[in-house]
Amino acid sequence: ASSDWFFQMVFVATTASIISGTLAERVKLWPFFVFTAILTAFIYPISGSWKWGAGWAALTGCLLLGPRIGRFAKDGTSTPIPSSSFPLVAMGTFILWLGWFGFNGGSQLALGSGADAIAVANIFVNTNIAAAGGVIAVVFHAVKAC
Repeated sequence: ASSDWFFQMVFVATTASIISGTLAERVKLWPFFVFTAILTAFIYPISGSWKWGAGWAALTGCLLLGPRIGRFAKDGTSTPIPSSSFPLVAMGTFILWLGWFGFNGGSQLALGSGADAIAVANIFVNTNIAAAGGVIAVVFHAVKAC
C-alpha cells in the first residue's frame, strides 16, 4: 500500500542521510549520488533496513574512503574541521526534522483506531520536542564555542 511505500521511503532516505553525514567532505558529490542511487534502488530493498539502516552502509563507506586527511595531527590530537556552510547545515537539519515525522510516526504501523491516532499524535509531539531540544543544545554549544 502507499503507506508502506512512504514508510520505507523515509527509512531509505534516513539511511542515505546517515551516510551523507558520515562521508561529509570526504567524497565528491556525483560519486555520492551514484552510491545513493545504488543503495536506494538495489542494496536497501534487498538487504533490508535492519542491516543497512543501522549504520553498516556508513561504516562501509568509511572503510572504503579511509581516515579524514588533516583531521588528526601526527601526535594524535584532534584538529577541528569547521562547518563549510551554515545555511546548508540548517537546511539539512530542517529536512531531517521533517523526515523524522514520517519516520517516527510511521513506526506506529497502525492508524485504524482512536488509540492509534493518539499514539501517533504523541509520537509527533515527542519527535518535535526532541528535535527542538537538540537544536537548542547545539545553539548553546555553538555560542559557548564562539
